[in-house]
Amino acid sequence: MRIEKLLAALALLAAVIVLARFSWRQLRDADTVGPNIYMDDTIVYVSVSDPRVTLLRGVTARDAADGDVTDTLVVESLSGFVAPDTRAVTVAAFDGGGNVSKATRSLVYTDYRPAVFSLTDAMRFPVGATQQAILAAVGVTDAIDGDVSDRVTFSAGSVINVDTAGDYRVTLEVSNSAGDTFTLPLTVTIYEPTAFNLAPKLYLTDYIVYTKAGEPVDPLDYLDHMTYKGVDYALTDGRGTFLVDTSDMTRDELTAFRAEEPALDVSLIGVVDMTNYNTPGVYEIRYSLADGDGNLGRVTLTVVVEG
Repeated sequence: MRIEKLLAALALLAAVIVLARFSWRQLRDADTVGPNIYMDDTIVYVSVSDPRVTLLRGVTARDAADGDVTDTLVVESLSGFVAPDTRAVTVAAFDGGGNVSKATRSLVYTDYRPAVFSLTDAMRFPVGATQQAILAAVGVTDAIDGDVSDRVTFSAGSVINVDTAGDYRVTLEVSNSAGDTFTLPLTVTIYEPTAFNLAPKLYLTDYIVYTKAGEPVDPLDYLDHMTYKGVDYALTDGRGTFLVDTSDMTRDELTAFRAEEPALDVSLIGVVDMTNYNTPGVYEIRYSLADGDGNLGRVTLTVVVEG
């Protein structure tokens, strides 16, 4: 029995030795080194509209065991902005042994610009309006993410008492996926419906306009139409007057109105342009119209002067 146990122990020891040597050889011969990544340049210049694969331009990968593995290259991640118009791009390559190598280069946008805000209507709302309704009138287009209107919020410190009529100075805020944040200060007017219905109403073609420093806009270019003492008037180009809008009138109504051709001179509208067109920033052009009965209609055009 002792001899049999000894032989069994020797056989087990031999098996362990063989297995250990086999495992050692596998570890010795295993591919544990990832591919080498090569870049023609550590900076890649791209447009914000270029596809993601453009970020791999000029990048190749080669593995000691598998040879050229450039086709495995992927963009692993993009950082936020690390400098103006500049982000860090991390690329990765794989080999047949499952090894991964990574490298980083800089991305510089050639045409990046701040997000552009738009307003679908005047920023005036009745008492009791919700903040959601106010934000629904705001649109934002971002160079990187496209339409980001659903991300717009009021910045900290912006307060609107929707239960009290008045003008409220607030700041809108939105961020894109690169971590860039854009703001737009503007005035939100909360009005009493009864007083608003009695007052003249001024309507603009746009409620926010962008211009370059040194390029003033003509406030009268943005007047569209008005309601004055219950009658709708449309601006007649080149005459400086607002005429009654006859587009929906019957023939008899047209005959009666043509006899008098009631009109309002554009000079009745007060215009206060608060814009410093030489200094980039956000400004306002304020329009007003009184009807002689103590009712005053107002509207605001937000002007963004870009550098």
